[in-house]
Amino acid sequence: MKKFEIRNSKLDIPRFQKNLLRWYRKHKRDLPWRQTNDPYKIWISEIMLQQTTVAAVVAYYHRFLKRFPDLRSLAEATEEEVLALWSGLGYYSRAKNIHRSARKILVEHAGIFPKDPEKIAALPGIGRYTLGAVGSIAFGLPLPVVDGNVIRVYARLFALKGDPKDSKFQKQIWEVATSHLSSRSPGDFNQALMELGATICTPQKPLCLLCPVQGSCEGRLKGAEGFPERKKRAETKTLKRIAAVIESEGRVLLTLSEKHRWMKGLWQLPSLFAENGESPETLTRKLIRCLGLSPAEVAPLPTYVHAITHHRITILPFRIHLKKAGRGAQSSEGREPFEQKKWFLKAQIPQIALPSADRKILNCLPTF
Repeated sequence: MKKFEIRNSKLDIPRFQKNLLRWYRKHKRDLPWRQTNDPYKIWISEIMLQQTTVAAVVAYYHRFLKRFPDLRSLAEATEEEVLALWSGLGYYSRAKNIHRSARKILVEHAGIFPKDPEKIAALPGIGRYTLGAVGSIAFGLPLPVVDGNVIRVYARLFALKGDPKDSKFQKQIWEVATSHLSSRSPGDFNQALMELGATICTPQKPLCLLCPVQGSCEGRLKGAEGFPERKKRAETKTLKRIAAVIESEGRVLLTLSEKHRWMKGLWQLPSLFAENGESPETLTRKLIRCLGLSPAEVAPLPTYVHAITHHRITILPFRIHLKKAGRGAQSSEGREPFEQKKWFLKAQIPQIALPSADRKILNCLPTF
């Protein structure tokens, strides 16, 4: 990619900052994490908002803070308790990292969220964006942020072509974000940039007439939607997954694996993915054998379609009732595809960390 020059003859930086901040303070959305100065709560919100929409995060944010109102309560919880409250948000490494970070802060910083940028950056799961967001919003540190919204705003403001995912392009945007940051109100300014990108300077059909900095935007005159360059989305892959709801004596059998790509560390319904075009019937028989079960009457359940990271997964669940729990401890396949298997009381299911798809399957059953 050719190196571009950052120029905008119309841009008066102090005026740009002033107009953007005035707009933000008048029109910002009323979001719960904007009602606090507590670095712990701001940090939780920023981690939750990674790869997740605001609409999806709000309910989880309230529920999470009700259970873990402060850093100590989070640090003293078990990982399973944290994952259970995170269940459905996805990208579970985020939950593991905040749990590890909370314990690190409790031990190394007496339970007080650190203000020093180097100490914040040393926490598990903290990258340059999260450091800038938490540092500027919670502590007023002059640290910039760059996310998808900020990239889009600056790319249009300066009419910059380039792939938003290209490291050289992102480096240039970071330079712009640093040089244009309001040192007097860095937290509000960073949030204003992200708010502008989320509500006005949207990927498609940007509301340029409502933009507080439209008069300084080079991209508006050249067709705002053309900046930055849009790359073709990754092709969606289709997968099939067989999942078993196995019940006995008021219990349900769940499995756990630390190797699974999307469900690592989560309890889940015993399942297999079609890896070589196997038919659902073949996979069902294989799963029953892997669980060490004798042939049993299988009751099909409604198909469920789940999308995650460029994959469209068709889940074909079925139900089996066993007369006695405790079956399924041995695999007759000669290998064990599940690292752990355990029977849980149905009343325990709401407190267990499950993939959202599996929880929805169970919630649709009359007995759950």
